[in-house]
Amino acid sequence: MRILIFSDIHGGAAAMNRLLDIEADMYVAAGDLTTFNRGLEKLAPVLARRADKMWILPGNHEHARDIEAFARATDSTRCMEVDPARRFTSPDWAIQPTPFHTPGEDSEETLPRI
Repeated sequence: MRILIFSDIHGGAAAMNRLLDIEADMYVAAGDLTTFNRGLEKLAPVLARRADKMWILPGNHEHARDIEAFARATDSTRCMEVDPARRFTSPDWAIQPTPFHTPGEDSEETLPRI
């Protein structure tokens, strides 16, 4: 299985286009698609090319509710099921607060305990 994982695109549609030109079985957008949650809608047509194989995770620059709505709008997913025994998801925020006060950060103390 070929998995292409990328992050920190920060609105760079041209860079994302080049990444999605690479053939893979699964694509993981591992956060920071935007800068301070701006411009997400401009990336929708780019991600739509691989939506059926795309797993989108929020970074500290996106709020989880915006990534959730974006995933639904682009027919992507926030949870990837490889098979019934292997299902992957991610926290809804970055667990390391930054000095920038980005939309998707919170403290480790707020992580749900399982």
